[in-house]
Amino acid sequence: MSNETKEALTKELRLLQEKCRHAYDIIEYLRDDVLIPNDNEAKTLNYVEALRTELCKSNTAINTFSNLLLSQFISKMEEQNREVEIFIDSTKRSISDMDVLIEVSNNLINITKEFRSRARAKKEGYTSKGNIEG
Repeated sequence: MSNETKEALTKELRLLQEKCRHAYDIIEYLRDDVLIPNDNEAKTLNYVEALRTELCKSNTAINTFSNLLLSQFISKMEEQNREVEIFIDSTKRSISDMDVLIEVSNNLINITKEFRSRARAKKEGYTSKGNIEG
């Protein structure tokens, strides 16, 4: 919360406390015949009813709009940071998978080259034997 918000809330709280003390004093020092029941619950209800309209009209300038925007911005940034971390992890896994696939492909290429060179050697051996014999 900003200092302005804290100050506004503190000021409003003090005003409400003063109103409460004032209302309490009024209720406490009223004649008993004014209040219908003579218990604390009834006094409280009468007090609340008397201040209901005043509380409804109370306009306190609370500057939380900027704090709300900041909170929303921070929340959005945290969410985006989590998404970026997930994306980075996914990219790392993809790179690792690609490294494995490249290694497998290189192994297959080497095996194919070896097989082809053996096949050529055997073919050359057969043709040279065929020419010698023929």
